[in-house]
Amino acid sequence: MKFGPSVWVDVSSNVLVMVAALPLALWLRDYSAMLWVLVLQSAAVTAASHCVAERHYGWAWDRRYARKILAFGWPLIVNGLLMFLIFEGDRFVIGAANHVSRRLHIAWPISEYIPSRLH
Repeated sequence: MKFGPSVWVDVSSNVLVMVAALPLALWLRDYSAMLWVLVLQSAAVTAASHCVAERHYGWAWDRRYARKILAFGWPLIVNGLLMFLIFEGDRFVIGAANHVSRRLHIAWPISEYIPSRLH
């Protein structure tokens, strides 16, 4: 097993972010500096992993593999869609039944109540 490339990706991206964090914090002077640091780290990991990759990244389509994947995964796809409809369906129904101004009158008290109960 070769862990050198993985270590290089992790170390180089973390060093880059560490060097960039203080200048960003001094320049922006608010929480957005941390958001930019997180975006920079993700971009650095992506770029570094492409640099050390042994094979070129690319998409391909093979009918045989697609048939095997769908044969195994179709119940999971149906389950995922049903779970989405179960958990988000009430929002669709409320959104379709009420005008935007009515939805705001429903959402505003909830948004005021829930954060006060979280601490």
